[in-house]
Amino acid sequence: MPEMEQRIAQWRHNLGETTGCNNEVLDELEIHLREEIQQLVRTGHTEEQAFALAASRLGSPRALAREFAKVAEPADWLPVRIVRFAAIALSALLVGFLLLKYQEGRVDLLLTAHVYGITLGYALSLLVGSLAICYVTTRPFRDLSAGQMQELERAVFRLTATAAVLTLAGLLLGCVWAKDHLGRYWGWHPRETWGAGVVVWDLALLLLLAARTWNHRVIPLTILGNIVVAFALLADAFVPHHAYGTPPLPKVLMVFALIHLFLFGVGFLPARRRQHGGDRVAQTVPPQQPN
Repeated sequence: MPEMEQRIAQWRHNLGETTGCNNEVLDELEIHLREEIQQLVRTGHTEEQAFALAASRLGSPRALAREFAKVAEPADWLPVRIVRFAAIALSALLVGFLLLKYQEGRVDLLLTAHVYGITLGYALSLLVGSLAICYVTTRPFRDLSAGQMQELERAVFRLTATAAVLTLAGLLLGCVWAKDHLGRYWGWHPRETWGAGVVVWDLALLLLLAARTWNHRVIPLTILGNIVVAFALLADAFVPHHAYGTPPLPKVLMVFALIHLFLFGVGFLPARRRQHGGDRVAQTVPPQQPN
């Protein structure tokens, strides 16, 4: 029996690493596996045969992940609601502010659209990173339910997609504005380069999220997007202002980057297992009879 417990524990670990299922989903799958093993043992199979047959009947890890994603209903998670509200509020405030500047004649329509796209795109990327920080700091204390995890993945994907579209549009509009006012589309200014870097980063995240592979690792990865956006916002720090060369990188930016690298590392800590899930698994295993 101890050998069987080790096999089940290893199966559960491999399944979690491959599919990214949270502990609640893994608890349910483990229950089904144990029930199937017990049924096969009663019909005359050895424990080794029963385990192999039960695992094959449950299906491959990727097939299991797809099936449970269909079953799980999205569930509200407070950080997701806060971020959605913040995104809508920021968009409305930015529109009001830029319209006021446009009416005053301080910016033209093209520049207004450029600033709106870049600013809101950066802001949404930072909100995605904030959601990821909430996720990685919550898991060591309690794992999200399957529905909450699905809602988080949807929010991260949609916000990242919107941020990529807005930032790309703002970047292209900026190129047109630069051609009209500066005589060139692209000047390799750090603001332009880092802005392009934000777009590339968001598109890479979208590809990983769309593949639905290792989402439990992709979501913590979005934390590093905050560093990319911070460098884009403070790109002027890389521009030489005098004959002595480029000024040193602001210390606050270095501290910001180190904090986010630490939080990214926290994302690799194991999630705390839900107690009620463990209790259900324990109830499915009948007590051993003394020899």
